[in-house]
Amino acid sequence: MKKTLALCMAGLMLCMSGCGGPRADEAQTEAGQKAQTTAAEAVAEGEQASTSKTELLVAIDREPQALDPTGSNHSIACTIVAQMFETLLKFDDEMNVVCGLAESVEQMDELTLKLTLRKGIKFHNGDELKASDVIFSFKHAAETPIGMPYTDKIDLDALEAPDDYTVIVKTKEPYAAIRQILCISHLSIISERAFTEMGADAYARSPIGTGPFCFDSWSAGDRLSITRNDEYWGDKAKLEKVTFRFITEQTSRTVEVESGGVDMALVIPAVDYERLESNPDLELSLYTSLYVRYIAFNTTQGPLKDKKVREALNYATDIDTICEVLYTSKGAQVSTGPVPPGLMGRADGLEPYSYDPEKARELLKEAGYEDNLEVSFTYLGNATNNLMAQMLQEQWAKVGVTLTLNPMESGALSEYANGMKQEVMPVRTAFISGDIGEGLETMYHSRSQGTSRINSDNPELDALLDEAAKELDEEKRIELYKKAQEIIHEESYSIYLCYEYSSIAHSAKLRGLNTPPTERVDYSRLYFVD
Repeated sequence: MKKTLALCMAGLMLCMSGCGGPRADEAQTEAGQKAQTTAAEAVAEGEQASTSKTELLVAIDREPQALDPTGSNHSIACTIVAQMFETLLKFDDEMNVVCGLAESVEQMDELTLKLTLRKGIKFHNGDELKASDVIFSFKHAAETPIGMPYTDKIDLDALEAPDDYTVIVKTKEPYAAIRQILCISHLSIISERAFTEMGADAYARSPIGTGPFCFDSWSAGDRLSITRNDEYWGDKAKLEKVTFRFITEQTSRTVEVESGGVDMALVIPAVDYERLESNPDLELSLYTSLYVRYIAFNTTQGPLKDKKVREALNYATDIDTICEVLYTSKGAQVSTGPVPPGLMGRADGLEPYSYDPEKARELLKEAGYEDNLEVSFTYLGNATNNLMAQMLQEQWAKVGVTLTLNPMESGALSEYANGMKQEVMPVRTAFISGDIGEGLETMYHSRSQGTSRINSDNPELDALLDEAAKELDEEKRIELYKKAQEIIHEESYSIYLCYEYSSIAHSAKLRGLNTPPTERVDYSRLYFVD
């Protein structure tokens, strides 16, 4: 039976105390309510895990740069990392904060958390997890461009390990989202001994964590495999092995899952949805996530420093047409702001930029660019981005802008953008903690320059984001974030495209699939039925 699943997360709440916490109402579409099948429901229906198929083959859209928890910001890399590594706290299926490697957490004062680790947890090399590993992991994350934004508010000098199973975490100031931050995969706990002995590069290629899967092998340019950790402290994975194949071209991923070359394919193009839904051997899961897709202007580069140029390019872009062609109405919802729907503190009513080429020409003339503006568009080379680039090139040419196209492969693209060399590029960014502040800081705070693709340096915006982060009064915090969004909108830092639905096509014999808004699918739950 075909199943199309659509989840809408509404009003995700900040968890202020305990390992668990309340969440706001979760709205689930009628299709999602009818479609969602969990592993528990499958067992209730009498289905048993197959013993004849124990390996899952998954087609993913790119090769990870590294498997250190701070090695990549891309969703699939973070998902693979999450199979091998774990965090002190974690999100449950409904985005509540619950205990992970920590068995309890206590708020000692407005700055201090006391976390007690579970005893007997082993890294994949047999070493027992200790509080010293936690402190080492946080300090390592703070030294990396990807991990630094998540440790910025932690007082690293005040981290303490009173004994092997107790960790004291202090923040520099009151921080409303500290528990959510401790759930993020970039703050996964790594083995101090293994990392020190192996070195950063070797550890990133053959990592050692505590998770339900262990690293197995990595064939560059082809595939990466993980195997079940039979010594795992929690529920053991049902599959013996998961192999991720790197298939950049979207159409090829669809063909592979249709032909049975893989059991699951991620990031399916919207044009293939109808065909997949009609295939009795496959199921297609569509679900809303915490990701936003936009075209980022690097505000450190040439003409993009000028707000009038950024505004002009907004007016020069026919967003509705681009989104319909690239994603169709089934694949995405056209966005109206920098924050995805459902997050507490999202500003509604921001006036969208209309498609107005004449207005674009006027602004470009005022900025000193009348038929003489040249900018480059840097992007991951695939079918969707290639088409987007061509459409932008045609639309912007109508207002006198020459857009040069600069497609790149994944590793080179990340290095190029981390060096802030790009001018304009398409981006997909997550509010991965479910907290609006963490997402806005990652995208727009000046301390995120390098990992942000906008690289803004706006003291007023920074001050608002900093004030909101330490504001514990919920209503005041929301108002501060709404003001921040108004500034972001006014500055035209990006062209909002859409809130894209995440997609997974998979064998109808696969069970246990959970589709959280973080996109961090738990592969340890998956199994096949005969």
